[in-house]
Amino acid sequence: MVQDVGDPEQVNDKKKRWQLEKEQQEHEFRAVASTPEGRAVLWRILELCGLYSSSFTGDVYHAFLAEGRRDVGLKILRLFGELKDEGDSLMFRMMREAKTRQRKGENNV
Repeated sequence: MVQDVGDPEQVNDKKKRWQLEKEQQEHEFRAVASTPEGRAVLWRILELCGLYSSSFTGDVYHAFLAEGRRDVGLKILRLFGELKDEGDSLMFRMMREAKTRQRKGENNV
């Protein structure tokens, strides 16, 4: 936490730490998304998030819960987008692999 926002040194140190943390998270996500097993797990999580289903159930509390799940799924999709050089290809590969598993009848959630 920056104690004095008027101190350029503190602000720059915070920016550097934030950038290093962001790069580490990107590295970790890339490591997971780069393997077939990792993509399978990510796909199952996205399915559980209910991205492509309505969050309205008639009960406001269930709708809030469903929206929270959807938000997690959207954040995962955003992580793919942050992989500058290969995020889209990994995401589409994940989708193709999921389709193949579905055809084979594997990994039904």
